[in-house]
Amino acid sequence: MRVLDTETRKLKEFIGHPDEPYAILSHTWGNDEVVFEDLKTGASEQKAGYSKIEMSCKLAHAEGYSWIWIDTCCIDKSSSAELSETINSMFEWYEKSAVCYAYLEDVRLGTGKRLDEAALSSCRWIKRGWTLQELVAPPVVKFYSADWKYCGERKGLAGVLANTTKITFDILSLGAHRTLLNRYSIAQRMSWAATRQTTRPEDISYCLLGIFDVNMALLYGEGQKKAFIRLQEEILKKSTDQSILAWGFDMPDVSEDVHDELGENIGKRILYSGVLALHRSWFVGAGEVVECWTADNPFQMTNGGLRIWLPIIKDNLESQKWLAVLNCHPEADFEHQIAIPVWEVPYPNLYFYRNGDAVTISSPSLESDLTNGKVRRREIYLVGHEEWNVQDFSFTYICIEFACLFSAPDQAKCEVRPTPSGKASIWNSHTKILVLKIGGSRTERFEDVLMTAVYADGKEEDVFVVRYGRAFSEKLSVELIDPFCAPNAVSGQVALVANPPCVHLWKLQHCKVTLAWNIEERLGKPIHFNRFTIEL
Repeated sequence: MRVLDTETRKLKEFIGHPDEPYAILSHTWGNDEVVFEDLKTGASEQKAGYSKIEMSCKLAHAEGYSWIWIDTCCIDKSSSAELSETINSMFEWYEKSAVCYAYLEDVRLGTGKRLDEAALSSCRWIKRGWTLQELVAPPVVKFYSADWKYCGERKGLAGVLANTTKITFDILSLGAHRTLLNRYSIAQRMSWAATRQTTRPEDISYCLLGIFDVNMALLYGEGQKKAFIRLQEEILKKSTDQSILAWGFDMPDVSEDVHDELGENIGKRILYSGVLALHRSWFVGAGEVVECWTADNPFQMTNGGLRIWLPIIKDNLESQKWLAVLNCHPEADFEHQIAIPVWEVPYPNLYFYRNGDAVTISSPSLESDLTNGKVRRREIYLVGHEEWNVQDFSFTYICIEFACLFSAPDQAKCEVRPTPSGKASIWNSHTKILVLKIGGSRTERFEDVLMTAVYADGKEEDVFVVRYGRAFSEKLSVELIDPFCAPNAVSGQVALVANPPCVHLWKLQHCKVTLAWNIEERLGKPIHFNRFTIEL
């Protein structure tokens, strides 16, 4: 750790922390700051930012401190290794300091005026990402105005600060020592940073490392979203707090584009179906989300999604929609729990993807509801919908709709239908829809359904074969095969468009193939298939 001598303004390097108490400066960066190289070359006094160094050193020296740490000039930012070490250790440095001087350079208080909510809410310091840990970590924080007039200590201003920052009063009055900080849920701590800003997009994640007591590599250039996802993944490695999934709670639906101060699109949250939040602002309503109890079952991020045990409740309105009940609830409300809507991918039936913001539900009586089957506690994998290739979805049914049917070589009137074979297929002669149920095995071999033409005079003729199933690559495929002229077989891979095939001198006028996750058993009812359709 490199610190400044408060008397000589010279740098001194220690292995670890200084042997005696030290002060620390918290401030916002300006355009002409004194950096590490300026102190080495002697050019520091010519810079506008030197006045902060001079005044904070004088203040610390007057209070009996020989050393002070100032981020602008005590870090060699030309060394990526030193920068990474510093950012990963910064919370501890503030926590172990004797006092922190918070310099509010845009606050000017007249005679007899106090630091109040109006002054704080317009202050740049209170809105920055890095100053969150600088506010809560030190044992003592003293505030100074632009002309270095003392404005009070954090403990005495805890009520005003709590109203302005939405940080809990206890943290501000007692200081965020690690034991106390860990009593607050992940969602609560995320909410403290939800509206804060940083100059570089990745820093809004890096400045939270100490708040969550995690470490991670700094990858400037990766962008805000990737950095925030990595932060949450690091948190998941050491915490069983399920409130990390409570993003979107108590927030209005956002269906239009909304951009943050860096131009990141943080809107259209309801269209996102990933596991972890993409933006800090998605926790802005989670300030009162607390854990119900200490979770018994750990969970972890795997290459198949987030593996977790959760009670899940069937949504009666949609057969594939469930509510997964999290181990957290609104503070002081013991009648409700937080749940997230999830959508089931039927095969394999371990997989669910998220389908909306966190909501509240009446707390289920788990023992009785588990007994009567209303609630099922089970291990599931939460996946992001965007993480799946649509061709790799494990659908339950293939539906083939024959329109215009076929024109026979002699234009004879006939009906084409599947030959009863005991296969898992359903045929509706009115709608001309053939429903084929796909087997449950990942190594399912292809199955054939023979289609037969029945003429008006009762004569029957085998026309073609529908071959369907899942290849060993797990991609579904449908083939229309001429059983008599195999070289003329025509196959259509799902999600590809093929020309109408000719099958044994018959012209297939139109055929629509649809992959479905569910289907009503009564095909006479309107059938609404899920989203993936191809034309053959």
